[in-house]
Amino acid sequence: MSSQKSLRVLYIHGRQSSKNTPKLVHLSKYFTTHCVEYTVEQAADYEGVVKQQARAIKDFQPDVIVGSSYGGSVTTTLVQRGFQALAAAREDPEKARRVLISGEESVLGGDEDIVGWVGPVVLLAPAHLKRFGMEDKGWWPTEAPAKIIHGTQDDIVPIEDSRILAKSLKSFTQKRINLLPMRFVELVEVEDGHRLESLASGDLLINAVTDAANTWGRAKTFVPLPVNM
Repeated sequence: MSSQKSLRVLYIHGRQSSKNTPKLVHLSKYFTTHCVEYTVEQAADYEGVVKQQARAIKDFQPDVIVGSSYGGSVTTTLVQRGFQALAAAREDPEKARRVLISGEESVLGGDEDIVGWVGPVVLLAPAHLKRFGMEDKGWWPTEAPAKIIHGTQDDIVPIEDSRILAKSLKSFTQKRINLLPMRFVELVEVEDGHRLESLASGDLLINAVTDAANTWGRAKTFVPLPVNM
C-alpha cells in the first residue's frame, strides 16, 4: 500500500485511549493525520468532546474522519449535525449553522463555530447505540459514506450493535437513493476484540479510509449544496 499523504485524516480516539493508539500510528504512515486528545474525565461531558472535535475539524479540515468506540459515537453525532445544518442552509442560509464539507474550501454560515461534518467516515466498533439506545439507530444522511469495522469478539460494544446500525443505515439509504451503483454503508466483521489490534498493521484500515474517500468523491454529486456556496 503506497503512501497518500495528500489525504487528511482526523482521528477521534476512544474514551480510554489516546493519540498513541497503534491504529493511529499505522494510519500516520500513509496519511496526514491529526488527533485532539481528551481525558477520561473530559469524556464524561459528551457535548464538550463533540464541540472539541468540531473545532478540530475547523482547524485541520480533514478529508475523512475515523472514530473509534466512544469516538465513533462522537463522529456519528458530528455527521448527523452536519447534514442537518446543510439542510437548514438550503432552506434559510441566514439561519444556517456552520459546517465543513469534505473537499470544499468554503463553509456555510457566518462567524459561528463549526458544529458538524459533511463527508466520509470510518467507524471502529462505534459505541453510538450503546450510548444513545435504539431510538437513534435509524437516522443517517443519505449521501454520507460510512465504513464500519467491528470485532466479533468485542466484549465492550457488542458487534450486534454495528450489525443493527449497518442494516438500518443501508435500509434508510436505499429508500432515498434507488439503483445507485455504490454502497454508502458497509460493515466489515473481523475476528478481534474491542481494541481492534489487528488494524494496527496490514491494509484493512488503510483501504477503508481510501474507499470512504473515493466513495465520497462520487456521493458528493448527490449532495444539494446551497446556491451561495
